[in-house]
Amino acid sequence: MYLYPAIFYKDETGGYSVAFYDLELATCGDTLQEAFIMAEEALTGRIHLMLKDNEKLPIPSEFANIKKPKEAEFITLIKTDRKYLKRDKSLRKNVTIPAWLAEAAETANLNFSQELQNALKAKLQIGL
Repeated sequence: MYLYPAIFYKDETGGYSVAFYDLELATCGDTLQEAFIMAEEALTGRIHLMLKDNEKLPIPSEFANIKKPKEAEFITLIKTDRKYLKRDKSLRKNVTIPAWLAEAAETANLNFSQELQNALKAKLQIGL
């Protein structure tokens, strides 16, 4: 597990911007919940790329030593789990769907694998 401090800023529209203290990384969300989800997703992606490129990860700053900027709403820790960092490996899964649905999807030139991934991510609120 990796934990990095993130600074949350509330914007004029009611959304939130998130900047990571120790990484050149920022994201945002229309709601606080979405900002947290986007922060975890952004951190996971950044850590994944750094590890893949054999870059040295920065040591997270001590939470108590971070001074909250005046315009910031709050500072918190965002974590990413190592299990989500293994995103390059794909698994084959067999599924059963009604014939009429398969025919309609094929007629629409849909990619079954991509559509299943999108549906699972939406259901699990991963990578929204």
